[in-house]
Amino acid sequence: MLPMISRSLMRLNHWLCKVHKRLLCAFCLGLPAFASACEEPRFPIPQSLLLGNIHSTEYSAVIQQLSVKRVGQFGGPPKSTGYVNLIYQAKVIEVLKGKSAQMIEYAVMADADYKPKVRSVPSIVSLCKNEKRFYTPGNGYDVGFDAARLQAARAAGLEKAKDSVCR
Repeated sequence: MLPMISRSLMRLNHWLCKVHKRLLCAFCLGLPAFASACEEPRFPIPQSLLLGNIHSTEYSAVIQQLSVKRVGQFGGPPKSTGYVNLIYQAKVIEVLKGKSAQMIEYAVMADADYKPKVRSVPSIVSLCKNEKRFYTPGNGYDVGFDAARLQAARAAGLEKAKDSVCR
């Protein structure tokens, strides 16, 4: 009887997460038992990579992307070939490492033909900062998470920084 109830609860939780993803996933941040249903499955990464990201960058946070715009590599109009910068605006849900902020803006370099999307669920982003704004130092610095990764990320944010990838 218990496994049947457990499966039913998991199915209900999965349905709720699909239907009300934004609201529920923000709520999931406080309830680890349900957070795994909100995991972003597109980019499953090893926990060690996530922790390495946090250790080697200046700022890490749980964010909710709000918007994205394309700009040219050096701030001009975007080109149709080569690279463009994607400028994301995001609401900060929880700072894991760095100074507290309610909103952030960060740049991601991408191929010119890449079609950016705003994630519908929160993610963990690890960033460097230059004189203008935050930026991702490469691929794999904006990732989905589950309850275990979030807990490990919180602990990693408290540890002393290691070799920085930031210039």
